[in-house]
Amino acid sequence: MKLPKKATVREAVMLASTMRTMSCMSDLRIDASAVESIDSSILQLLWALRRAVPSSTILSPSDAFLDAAERCGAEHLLHDEPVEAA
Repeated sequence: MKLPKKATVREAVMLASTMRTMSCMSDLRIDASAVESIDSSILQLLWALRRAVPSSTILSPSDAFLDAAERCGAEHLLHDEPVEAA
């Protein structure tokens, strides 16, 4: 799955639907290389997806993705370890 350039609340419903469909995959890879803008709603969706599919991986996060993850304290999304509830 490839995240769009603008991964914001406007795309959240579409992305949530796509993620729900793909959550049955055991080897889910999310390409974040094209992200130019991302907000906390998408980071929350990705956190939920990582919890549902612990083996999912975020590939090639762009600088914008990395900056947003750091600002939101969501760097854990980038690690291969399973995401646990806070």
